[in-house]
Amino acid sequence: MGVIHGVFPDGRLLQRVAVFREAYRVVGLGWVLAPTGWPGLGWLADRGYKWFARNRTAIGKLFGRHCDSEVCVVVNPKLPRG
Repeated sequence: MGVIHGVFPDGRLLQRVAVFREAYRVVGLGWVLAPTGWPGLGWLADRGYKWFARNRTAIGKLFGRHCDSEVCVVVNPKLPRG
């Protein structure tokens, strides 16, 4: 849960920001995250991701997500709870 992983069909493994960079590249938006692969900026992006991953449930609460253990749901204020 601490680090996102991506696995290619041939078994190669990606971690952290490289996963998002590859996903964006595949859908034609590689230019958006390309700078995160540059020396220095890549290191900073991975450190930022590490902070985000560690705090994602708290950050999610700011946007209406509620998580119990490993399960998260989006709280829709328009729907009754229960």
